[in-house]
Amino acid sequence: AAAGCQTAAAPRMKLGVVSPQGGRSELVDAARSLCVRAQAGRVSPRSIDEGAVDRQLDADGVQRPEVGLVLQYCHEGLLGGLLPWHTRIAHFVHMGRLRHATEPALHRALHEYVSLNQRHGR
Repeated sequence: AAAGCQTAAAPRMKLGVVSPQGGRSELVDAARSLCVRAQAGRVSPRSIDEGAVDRQLDADGVQRPEVGLVLQYCHEGLLGGLLPWHTRIAHFVHMGRLRHATEPALHRALHEYVSLNQRHGR
């Protein structure tokens, strides 16, 4: 799961840290809850979509803000517990292995992100 906090320098910016295992158990719990509700007749199985999963995750108290920038510290392009529909407008920067992380590399990635002209499909 993501751990988020507001930064002191930019109160509207949120920093989240996720792990490759994060999010799996939350998705399983949400799916289980939706199945129980469907078996009890409280929800139609046909009405279960991304929105239903989002609402169930909200009801379970899982925080999943839409992501703007993803810094990936691995050799594979993994979502790291992020749900695909929460990364639809995200900019991904592959940073290499974490043990080789440097401050200048982080600065370059942040500069790349703030220099983007994000049109969001327009």
